[in-house]
Amino acid sequence: MSLEWDGAETLTRREREVVLLVVEGRRNREIAETLGISQKTVESHIKNILLKLGVHNRVQIAIRAVTYQAGVPGLLPEAGSR
Repeated sequence: MSLEWDGAETLTRREREVVLLVVEGRRNREIAETLGISQKTVESHIKNILLKLGVHNRVQIAIRAVTYQAGVPGLLPEAGSR
């Protein structure tokens, strides 16, 4: 894993779900409705994702995820690996 992916292995299954919804451009309210959780919980997940990935905003989260989806390993471990 290259340095730009540091922290990705620490994402929980739920945080990975939130990342994928961020990539879709969903707002916190929409993410909360989709996952059946509160907006406050979504905010907490976003904050944790930012800290774990060492990024500063949602756009950077999305860039990491899209890069992973393009075949660059390291951001989102397979769902069954946790």
